Amino acid sequence: MKDADKVPMCVVGNKCDLDNERQVQQTEGADLAKNWGVPFFETSAKNRINVEEAFFELVREIRKENQAKNPGKAKTGKKKSGGACNLL
Repeated sequence: MKDADKVPMCVVGNKCDLDNERQVQQTEGADLAKNWGVPFFETSAKNRINVEEAFFELVREIRKENQAKNPGKAKTGKKKSGGACNLL
């Protein structure tokens, strides 16, 4: 999101299936996400927990930001080239 004041994002903690090896508590991640005003997910790729949900929420955040930038623009269903989405 070039020249954006706000970048759409979610805080995602991975490997929630390894609770006994946890280095960051769930409350720490949730508090960080709350402070930043973004959604929070704990995920496990191994057990397929919240992976798709986190991705879909990020897409919703991107759409929300795009709609805020262009409030009068209707959805056409057409793809625009040149956009990018990064998951970190």
